[in-house]
Amino acid sequence: YCLIQDWNNQPQVEECRLAGLPDLDQSNKFVHDTLVHWIKNVVQKYGFDGIRIDTVPEIAKSFWPDFAKSSGVYQLGEVFNGQVDYVASYQGVLDGVFSYPLFFTLRDVFGHQGSMYNLQSVLRDQYPKAFKDLGALGTMLDNHDNARFLSFQKDPALYKAALTFVLMAEGIPVVYYGSEQGFAGGDDPKNREPLWANFDTSNQYFQHIRTLITARKSLGIALAPLIQRYADDRFYAFSR
Repeated sequence: YCLIQDWNNQPQVEECRLAGLPDLDQSNKFVHDTLVHWIKNVVQKYGFDGIRIDTVPEIAKSFWPDFAKSSGVYQLGEVFNGQVDYVASYQGVLDGVFSYPLFFTLRDVFGHQGSMYNLQSVLRDQYPKAFKDLGALGTMLDNHDNARFLSFQKDPALYKAALTFVLMAEGIPVVYYGSEQGFAGGDDPKNREPLWANFDTSNQYFQHIRTLITARKSLGIALAPLIQRYADDRFYAFSR
């Protein structure tokens, strides 16, 4: 077998192994049918209202429509890539994908004091042309594959601003566990800290996220489009 060495080589990404993990051949009818029937049975048995799918690009796009249809629920796929067109192409076969281009932009803008024109570039100039449903994208600031925001940017105000953007911008907010506790672990596995020994509902970030969720619900903005009102190098304003 082969290992993925060149992430710009899509046939290699789909046909070779990720980190040496065992792989399945979805082009094999038995494998294809088994997985399609499995997801239908699992969703029906446990009553899931959505599924999160890992490492989507490592499987040929031709497989995903049957899998998605058989699930019968919303699918959110992980396409770990910062290129808008590449990530958007997978919303052609799944309902939603994680908003990785915005993820990297948020960490640059709020974490490294990058230009806020970069938000305009992604959200106004690129996303509407590339994605078929902006409201179905999963927006995030932290996840299990990347060092946590607070591992490289310690300013609470910047962290809260970034969390506010995630919770109030267009898309489905995905808050990684521990973000509400101010966890600051670095690269995997340091970003997978134990939660319950440190859970504190009085934590400033817990309180901040709870306030944002309450506001998001009371304002009913979940399905409202994001409208950019102003942008410059240091300031960005939008409404829903």
